[in-house]
Amino acid sequence: MYKKLSTDDQLFYWFVSADQTSTIKWEISLSGKIDEDALKKAVVSAMKIHRCFRQRPVIVEGRVKAIEEEDIREVPVFRKDEKIRVLGTADTLGFLFFFSYEDKDLVLSLFHGLADGKASLNFLRTVLNCYFNESEGLHLNVGEKDSSADVSFMEEILKEYKDTKPLGRFDARQRNEEIFELPFEQYELSKRTWRIFEIEVPLKPLLAITKSNESSIVPLFEALIGQTLRERYDVGDKTILAYTPVDMRSIFNKDSGSNASSNVSLAYRKELDRYEPGKRSMLLRSIMDLQIQPENIVEGLRTKMGAYLQADSQPYPIELIVPQIRKMMVAEGNKDPHTYGLSYLGKITFPEEIEAMVDSVKLSVSVYSFPFMIEACEHRGTICMVISQLFASDEVARAIFEKIRELIPETEFADRGLRIYERLDLQKLEHQD
Repeated sequence: MYKKLSTDDQLFYWFVSADQTSTIKWEISLSGKIDEDALKKAVVSAMKIHRCFRQRPVIVEGRVKAIEEEDIREVPVFRKDEKIRVLGTADTLGFLFFFSYEDKDLVLSLFHGLADGKASLNFLRTVLNCYFNESEGLHLNVGEKDSSADVSFMEEILKEYKDTKPLGRFDARQRNEEIFELPFEQYELSKRTWRIFEIEVPLKPLLAITKSNESSIVPLFEALIGQTLRERYDVGDKTILAYTPVDMRSIFNKDSGSNASSNVSLAYRKELDRYEPGKRSMLLRSIMDLQIQPENIVEGLRTKMGAYLQADSQPYPIELIVPQIRKMMVAEGNKDPHTYGLSYLGKITFPEEIEAMVDSVKLSVSVYSFPFMIEACEHRGTICMVISQLFASDEVARAIFEKIRELIPETEFADRGLRIYERLDLQKLEHQD
């Protein structure tokens, strides 16, 4: 039986598949060597709990639908190799995620259309709980079956807020502001190659700055990054614009087992340079508080919904429509006018019984709309910022590191080289009558 996908999930198929596939990666380092049999059993158990992870996408009558597997016999768990897998095909047993492992290291890779950061973390936690129950004989509670994947988060919100108007929402196109772009030639998107850097920052001194200035982690980082770019490059009167994801679950008091993330744009203008970092972060925090008001989030959703409905109304199969959409977007210069992106998922915790067996947690994502994206999360008192960038130079990453280290000398930097992210190709999905 085919399951209709929500608008929230369909948006990713229409706008971020193929060369533009948005792929999420969780990297976990455990204290002991990974047991493949225990891991496979854990993934089966977790898939039974998290419904969207047992979906296989298929093309039916020109549109993506899902088959929800009930009898799961094989799971996409592979020993690490050099193969670049195509999501949703035989490479991943038809699923939109897979695990790869080597020695103590475990990686969860998934298509963003399957789940966002929070939902994928919940799935990962369940897998680890089931894994240690199996391998260590623990008796951790793994939760009950999730039914929230049936909810179309976006459609519900738009219905509830159908008569609202935005409250000072920032829109670069409407404001006609010139957005600063980094002066680097970007990699060819079809290569699916990003250069990866890591910056590790102790949380405690960051909190001392944010609390004393009534701010928070994201505005503080964006205050430091904005100043860094203005010092290093000829920004002039242009605006440095940060793409900033937000979790709509807390804003609208609703849950989702798949996707419930939106974004706001935070503008760093030259006037902010006159203030010290803490004050800059406080001002950016006040800007962010306005931008994440429900009315402003809804206005962004309306734009996304309109684009989806227009594309979906075309009487052609999705494999033909989507490439034409992308050609039009390129021809019209209809690209997100952001300088960079920054997302902070917050503190990553595990049950006390297994916390000591999880050495590190890192998160990254492939984004094509702007030159670099920072995915940050905190584990055991340290924030790990993973920079995925679409250009070769290490200049920006090192400059950001140096700026943070001026405030917090214990900050560390690592160059992780090149990474190829997996893709999802609509034409390679299974077709059924």
